[in-house]
Amino acid sequence: MDKLSNWNQQEDELEYLSIIKWKNNNLTKADKKGKPAKENLFNEIRESVDKYAYIYVFEVMNMRNVYLKEVRNDWSGSRIFLGRNRVMAKALGTTEESEYKLNLRELSLKLVGDVGLLFTNSTPEEVKKYFEGKKESDYARSGTIAESEIIIPQGKYQPRLYCT
Repeated sequence: MDKLSNWNQQEDELEYLSIIKWKNNNLTKADKKGKPAKENLFNEIRESVDKYAYIYVFEVMNMRNVYLKEVRNDWSGSRIFLGRNRVMAKALGTTEESEYKLNLRELSLKLVGDVGLLFTNSTPEEVKKYFEGKKESDYARSGTIAESEIIIPQGKYQPRLYCT
Protein backbone atom coordinates (compact mmCIF):
# COMPACT_ATOMS: atom_id res chain seq x y z
CA MET A 1 0.00 0.00 0.00
CA ASP A 2 2.86 2.33 0.80
CA LYS A 3 4.44 1.77 -2.65
CA LEU A 4 1.13 2.54 -4.35
CA SER A 5 0.64 5.84 -2.50
CA ASN A 6 4.26 6.79 -3.28
CA TRP A 7 3.73 5.97 -6.98
CA ASN A 8 0.56 8.12 -7.10
CA GLN A 9 2.45 11.02 -5.55
CA GLN A 10 5.23 10.72 -8.16
CA GLU A 11 2.66 10.49 -10.97
CA ASP A 12 0.91 13.61 -9.64
CA GLU A 13 4.24 15.46 -9.51
CA LEU A 14 5.04 14.45 -13.10
CA GLU A 15 1.58 15.50 -14.24
CA TYR A 16 1.99 18.83 -12.42
CA LEU A 17 5.40 19.39 -14.04
CA SER A 18 4.02 18.60 -17.49
CA ILE A 19 1.21 21.13 -16.94
CA ILE A 20 3.75 23.78 -15.98
CA LYS A 21 5.86 22.92 -19.01
CA TRP A 22 2.79 23.08 -21.27
CA LYS A 23 1.75 26.49 -19.93
CA ASN A 24 5.17 27.97 -20.65
CA ASN A 25 5.13 26.73 -24.24
CA ASN A 26 2.50 29.00 -25.83
CA LEU A 27 2.00 28.42 -29.53
CA THR A 28 0.21 31.73 -30.07
CA LYS A 29 2.89 33.91 -28.51
CA ALA A 30 3.82 36.69 -30.91
CA ASP A 31 7.32 38.04 -31.09
CA LYS A 32 7.80 41.56 -29.79
CA LYS A 33 8.57 44.11 -32.46
CA GLY A 34 11.16 45.72 -30.24
CA LYS A 35 13.52 48.58 -30.81
CA PRO A 36 13.96 48.22 -34.62
CA ALA A 37 10.21 48.72 -35.20
CA LYS A 38 10.19 51.80 -32.96
CA GLU A 39 13.21 53.25 -34.76
CA ASN A 40 11.52 52.55 -38.10
CA LEU A 41 8.33 54.35 -36.98
CA PHE A 42 10.44 57.25 -35.68
CA ASN A 43 12.32 57.60 -38.99
CA GLU A 44 9.19 57.25 -41.16
CA ILE A 45 7.43 60.01 -39.21
CA ARG A 46 10.41 62.34 -39.63
CA GLU A 47 10.57 61.57 -43.37
CA SER A 48 6.84 62.31 -43.64
CA VAL A 49 7.30 65.67 -41.89
CA ASP A 50 9.71 66.63 -44.69
CA LYS A 51 7.59 65.18 -47.49
CA TYR A 52 4.06 66.46 -46.69
CA ALA A 53 2.74 70.01 -46.24
CA TYR A 54 0.13 69.30 -43.53
CA ILE A 55 -0.02 67.15 -40.40
CA TYR A 56 -3.27 66.33 -38.60
CA VAL A 57 -3.90 64.53 -35.32
CA PHE A 58 -7.10 62.50 -35.50
CA GLU A 59 -8.93 60.50 -32.88
CA VAL A 60 -10.42 57.08 -33.51
CA MET A 61 -13.33 55.82 -31.46
CA ASN A 62 -14.40 52.19 -31.68
CA MET A 63 -12.45 51.93 -34.95
CA ARG A 64 -12.73 48.72 -36.92
CA ASN A 65 -10.05 47.63 -39.37
CA VAL A 66 -12.53 47.67 -42.26
CA TYR A 67 -13.20 51.39 -41.82
CA LEU A 68 -9.54 52.22 -41.29
CA LYS A 69 -8.70 50.37 -44.50
CA GLU A 70 -11.34 52.43 -46.32
CA VAL A 71 -9.82 55.68 -45.01
CA ARG A 72 -6.33 54.51 -46.03
CA ASN A 73 -7.62 53.75 -49.55
CA ASP A 74 -9.33 57.14 -49.82
CA TRP A 75 -6.14 58.89 -48.69
CA SER A 76 -3.68 56.72 -50.62
CA GLY A 77 -1.56 59.77 -51.54
CA SER A 78 -1.12 60.54 -47.85
CA ARG A 79 0.41 58.76 -44.88
CA ILE A 80 -1.48 57.56 -41.80
CA PHE A 81 0.33 56.50 -38.64
CA LEU A 82 -1.35 54.69 -35.76
CA GLY A 83 1.33 53.62 -33.37
CA ARG A 84 2.87 54.21 -30.01
CA ASN A 85 2.02 57.75 -28.92
CA ARG A 86 5.33 58.19 -27.11
CA VAL A 87 7.36 57.14 -30.13
CA MET A 88 5.34 59.42 -32.41
CA ALA A 89 5.75 62.30 -29.93
CA LYS A 90 9.52 61.71 -29.72
CA ALA A 91 9.76 61.77 -33.52
CA LEU A 92 8.00 65.14 -33.63
CA GLY A 93 9.84 66.42 -30.57
CA THR A 94 8.60 67.02 -27.06
CA THR A 95 10.68 70.06 -26.12
CA GLU A 96 11.88 73.16 -27.94
CA GLU A 97 15.38 71.68 -28.18
CA SER A 98 14.27 68.25 -29.42
CA GLU A 99 11.52 69.26 -31.86
CA TYR A 100 12.22 68.18 -35.43
CA LYS A 101 10.74 71.34 -36.97
CA LEU A 102 9.38 74.56 -35.53
CA ASN A 103 6.41 74.13 -33.12
CA LEU A 104 5.99 70.37 -33.64
CA ARG A 105 6.22 69.99 -29.86
CA GLU A 106 2.73 71.54 -29.68
CA LEU A 107 1.42 68.77 -31.91
CA SER A 108 3.10 66.05 -29.84
CA LEU A 109 1.19 67.25 -26.76
CA LYS A 110 -2.05 66.24 -28.51
CA LEU A 111 -0.96 62.60 -28.89
CA VAL A 112 -3.03 61.21 -26.01
CA GLY A 113 -5.44 58.28 -26.19
CA ASP A 114 -6.52 56.54 -29.39
CA VAL A 115 -5.09 59.01 -31.88
CA GLY A 116 -3.15 58.88 -35.11
CA LEU A 117 -1.23 61.16 -37.45
CA LEU A 118 -2.32 62.02 -40.98
CA PHE A 119 0.37 63.48 -43.23
CA THR A 120 -1.03 64.95 -46.46
CA ASN A 121 -0.59 67.58 -49.15
CA SER A 122 -4.38 68.06 -49.41
CA THR A 123 -5.76 71.41 -48.29
CA PRO A 124 -7.33 71.77 -44.84
CA GLU A 125 -10.72 72.34 -46.49
CA GLU A 126 -10.53 68.98 -48.30
CA VAL A 127 -9.52 67.13 -45.13
CA LYS A 128 -12.22 68.79 -43.03
CA LYS A 129 -14.90 68.09 -45.64
CA TYR A 130 -13.91 64.41 -45.88
CA PHE A 131 -13.80 63.72 -42.14
CA GLU A 132 -16.96 65.69 -41.29
CA GLY A 133 -18.94 63.32 -43.49
CA LYS A 134 -17.07 60.22 -42.32
CA LYS A 135 -19.12 58.66 -39.54
CA GLU A 136 -19.87 54.96 -39.65
CA SER A 137 -22.42 53.18 -37.49
CA ASP A 138 -21.39 49.84 -36.09
CA TYR A 139 -22.14 47.49 -33.23
CA ALA A 140 -20.68 48.62 -29.94
CA ARG A 141 -17.74 46.78 -28.50
CA SER A 142 -17.64 45.64 -24.90
CA GLY A 143 -17.09 48.51 -22.50
CA THR A 144 -18.55 51.11 -24.86
CA ILE A 145 -20.86 53.62 -23.21
CA ALA A 146 -24.23 54.02 -24.92
CA GLU A 147 -24.75 57.28 -26.80
CA SER A 148 -28.53 57.28 -26.39
CA GLU A 149 -31.12 55.91 -23.99
CA ILE A 150 -33.98 53.67 -25.09
CA ILE A 151 -36.97 53.29 -22.79
CA ILE A 152 -39.32 50.35 -23.35
CA PRO A 153 -42.70 51.05 -21.76
CA GLN A 154 -44.21 48.46 -19.47
CA GLY A 155 -46.82 46.21 -20.98
CA LYS A 156 -47.45 43.20 -23.14
CA TYR A 157 -45.68 42.85 -26.46
CA GLN A 158 -46.57 40.77 -29.47
CA PRO A 159 -43.74 38.53 -30.62
CA ARG A 160 -42.45 39.45 -34.06
CA LEU A 161 -42.79 36.91 -36.81
CA TYR A 162 -39.82 36.61 -39.11
CA CYS A 163 -39.75 35.01 -42.53
CA THR A 164 -37.39 32.10 -42.84
